[in-house]
Amino acid sequence: MGLYSKEGICSLVLVLVFLVGSVQGLIDGRTGDGRAEMVDLTVLDIRYDENMTVTCTLASIGMSYTGHFYVNLTVDGQSFASDQVMMNDWTGYYNHTFQQKLLWDGPELSVEVNVYDPQWVPDGNSSNDARTEKWERRLPDLVVRSLYRDPETSGTVAVIRNTGTASVNDPFYVYLWVNSSVQPPDMAYDPIPPGGTLHVPLFWTWDRVPSTVNLRAVVDFDDMVDELNETNNGYSITWSARPPFRFTMAPRIIGSSRTNATVEWKTSLPATYHVEYGITSKLGSRTLTRASSGSGTMELSGLSPSRQYLFKVVCEDEYGRRIESGRKAFRTKDPSGTSDPTGKFSGELVFNASRRIVVPFDASDESGLKKVDVYINGKMVKSLAPMGKKTLRNVDLGYMKIDPDMKYFLEIRAVSVTGRERTIASGDMTFFQPARERWPKVDFDPTPGERSGVVGLYARCTDPVGIHNATLYVDGSPVQVKTPIVSDRTFFGAYFNWDTATVPDGEHLVAVMATNDDGNTTSTVRRILVRNDIPPGDPDIGVLRRNIIRTGSVCTVPLGIRNWGTGPAVDVYVEDLLYGFIPVDPDKLSFRYSTDGRIWTARIHIPRVEPGETVEVRYKCIPQQLSAEEDDDIHMIGYTLRHPDDPDHEPSTTRCHYWREDRVVDYEWFRDMPALQFSDGSFIETGAELAIAYSNYMMLSSPARLEESIGSEAHTDDVLLDSAELAAEKLGIFGNILWSRWTGPTVTPEYVLSWLEDWSLEMNPMFRTAGYLAILGENDVIPAWNYENVVEFRDVGWASVPLSDFGYSNLDGGDTPQLVVGRFIG
Repeated sequence: MGLYSKEGICSLVLVLVFLVGSVQGLIDGRTGDGRAEMVDLTVLDIRYDENMTVTCTLASIGMSYTGHFYVNLTVDGQSFASDQVMMNDWTGYYNHTFQQKLLWDGPELSVEVNVYDPQWVPDGNSSNDARTEKWERRLPDLVVRSLYRDPETSGTVAVIRNTGTASVNDPFYVYLWVNSSVQPPDMAYDPIPPGGTLHVPLFWTWDRVPSTVNLRAVVDFDDMVDELNETNNGYSITWSARPPFRFTMAPRIIGSSRTNATVEWKTSLPATYHVEYGITSKLGSRTLTRASSGSGTMELSGLSPSRQYLFKVVCEDEYGRRIESGRKAFRTKDPSGTSDPTGKFSGELVFNASRRIVVPFDASDESGLKKVDVYINGKMVKSLAPMGKKTLRNVDLGYMKIDPDMKYFLEIRAVSVTGRERTIASGDMTFFQPARERWPKVDFDPTPGERSGVVGLYARCTDPVGIHNATLYVDGSPVQVKTPIVSDRTFFGAYFNWDTATVPDGEHLVAVMATNDDGNTTSTVRRILVRNDIPPGDPDIGVLRRNIIRTGSVCTVPLGIRNWGTGPAVDVYVEDLLYGFIPVDPDKLSFRYSTDGRIWTARIHIPRVEPGETVEVRYKCIPQQLSAEEDDDIHMIGYTLRHPDDPDHEPSTTRCHYWREDRVVDYEWFRDMPALQFSDGSFIETGAELAIAYSNYMMLSSPARLEESIGSEAHTDDVLLDSAELAAEKLGIFGNILWSRWTGPTVTPEYVLSWLEDWSLEMNPMFRTAGYLAILGENDVIPAWNYENVVEFRDVGWASVPLSDFGYSNLDGGDTPQLVVGRFIG
């Protein structure tokens, strides 16, 4: 059953549930009647944090563990990280955190962690050595759902929805294009939870000119918010102006009787309508809703004689727009032989809000007026006593405090000396403020903090007369002038680009002055601190391992160099320790870590890495055969040692050094990140064995003896790197005769032949019959038994070999030459 199949994952989950339930007993080492007899390492959990760092929980549930094992992280089927862990007498839990950060671009990720123990292959239960999880990325996703025109402010509003799985907590911009012309962006500050909606008012307003506009809104155009999907941030719509809807003839009474009245009106468009009416300002009665083509009439029936009624007409067009007439009054006719007080307004109910309110009014009664009361919005504000006079003109209400957002309804009621009472006049009052000169208003509030480079400054300029232009001043001198496209615009969003490099660092007075069409001006001044000597952002370089690629005997090691920081990194050097490999480095950057050449440092240089950029680099190496009984089979790419330059003295495989862009600050880190496997799935040691088994070419040398002969460590490294490059061209390997001045061994032809005999068993069988051996740097070479300068060359027969020294014996000790030996001196 495959681990990655649906059934396999389900089985793995069941196994883990069992382990979690019984892990304490297993940790104690007891399984029924005795202690566990085998090592059993397992992966219980995988998780990540907000920094995209992966942590896994491991457990030793068999017998106590002593030694080292590997924790391997695979992401979307690709090897991502491999760490070596050392433990002593361990049972229980262990939380391990990988140093490399996840690179997560899609909506989900498949992650596997497995443990590999080279000492116990397999361990007590190999089915729990790995755990696979699929993670959904928790990020917001901003979408513009619609654009609409606010009916109260006439401004444009964008409806933004978060369709992602996480909240939006950071500010973001909404951009608007009007007929392909971009407007100043509007920033939204309010958080949006998953599934939440935010209505964002935009600065642009539409006065229905032109009558048709093409709009496009884009949210987070600046990529300030990290989203699941960056391709769905736009929304387009076309707006067309609708014809105005109004009364073309105000409602009026065209006929009345003691119990009936007929209302008539006209509208600019066909509409549905109804009439509301009653004897108080609350009205209280309404007719059925009907439809008209633009002219409407309605008969009101069931009325009482000699009563004043109020009414209003309500109409709605096909777009849902609603208009209402003001409340109007009429009186039904009196019964025969009766008479009530009468009255009417003698002028318009339009008043100056800053002066005394005098209502134009005429009242009369043949028997005389006893009392006249004035009501506004149902509340009596004044009562007059005419003392039996038959007429009364005008009512002085004095000064009133007027709320411009409130509607005022006026009623006048009269009582005759005979006791008859009636409302003799009513209607809506209109107030106005006296005309006065208006100055422009300027809202200019730059974001606080230091500024550098070219900064954008935005000012909102408003005036009912119309904005003529807006001017940016710096320390009293004009810098830029912005003029609205539409000359009579009452609102203008002026956007200035100010190059702060034109002024010295320090505090400056920055002002925006708006001028209206009458020539009046208003300025708003702010202080802005300029700092152009701000150092560049700090880089943060991380190294990501990829699967090693083997071509014959040549091993290509790919690395991803990622800059997680906010500034560029320059002169980035990455050094990787190799054991049992020698680098193939034409640029001569690599060098020996140990004098005997068994450990090398592969060195790579990257000139520059931008923030957020991943530079893919690679280096090549070939395996070494080492003349050491205990180490001849050890091969590691990413070899763990305590580096002498590491201030923390922690074991590490890889060193990285780089500079900030201004080369004032440099950075260095040491991390333990051994390579995991080859692209064919084989682990490092197996991959090295396959590379050796492929080759029938060997470059043979003793690096320590070579350095004794040359006398220079650097020159020796250059010669060795050249020879490794030559061997790589032939898909060969390197044979290393380990030697030390103090510990030996004594190098004799027999000693070298014995190692060649052992090594040849691991190489391609053709190495023994038609291979090539190049010996580097020896003063003499192994002689042939017959010492003749001829060899048996394949099927051609005996022939001289140009540029070779002698014919040499085969490795079986016979007299028939089988190997062609070329010698490179010094």
